[in-house]
Amino acid sequence: RQYHIVDYADAGTRKRFERLCGKSFGIVKASALPKTGEILSAVREAGFVIGDLKTVIMDGEMVLGIMASSEVTSMEGAVSLFADTVLNLGHEMYVSATPEDVVKDCDDFFGDGSFKNSFADNECSLCLIKPHVIKDGNLGAIVSSILDAGYRFGCLQMFYLDRECAVEFFDVYRGVLPQYEEMAAHLIDGPVVALQLVGNGIVERFRETCGPVNVELAKTIRPKTLRAVFGHDFAKSAVHCTDLPEDGKLECKYFFEILSKV
Repeated sequence: RQYHIVDYADAGTRKRFERLCGKSFGIVKASALPKTGEILSAVREAGFVIGDLKTVIMDGEMVLGIMASSEVTSMEGAVSLFADTVLNLGHEMYVSATPEDVVKDCDDFFGDGSFKNSFADNECSLCLIKPHVIKDGNLGAIVSSILDAGYRFGCLQMFYLDRECAVEFFDVYRGVLPQYEEMAAHLIDGPVVALQLVGNGIVERFRETCGPVNVELAKTIRPKTLRAVFGHDFAKSAVHCTDLPEDGKLECKYFFEILSKV
């Protein structure tokens, strides 16, 4: 049975834990989106854990919201450290100035009734970055690899899947792949990051970039592919990508239209 912690039990518990866990918030503006991987890597290297991500359309342009937290500094310290970390990169960003701003900005960006994600109904492929990549601290590196290869995303969002969603998403592989149970189980080991990659022939092109789903085979015959570089085994294969062109929109809609409302 899988349980979800949805809130603090009381105000005292909230105050105690939030004092020990500094939270911060920033927005990557449109001009800096090509540097998303670099920014995420810098945030991770500064000791933050990325807790939420979402692209939205603001003033006609796509921007990326980042919520990150640190267990080694106070709320005030986290706000200052996060600002120093991302602004020193020289990219165009907004950062919350005070702990009070962080709470308000996170609620406006990620809370109930917040901005809708930037998903649009275009030719696309789903790229699902698996939990082990994030736990390994490689989220920024793999996003950089994808963007540096010339791909662009129409939507990016972090999700926390439950077992029902993971089983439903991978149901097509039930009875086909012997590793089906392991694959579905790994999707609930931690957060996943979904990207809607857009462009002509995107499904076939990105599938080649990902490489064989058998990681050992990928390391042998396609050592520069995403699965060869970031994967561990069949279940922890770094990324899921859309197999067939006709499935691209279906998989993206499952995440960015259905799960984003859950």
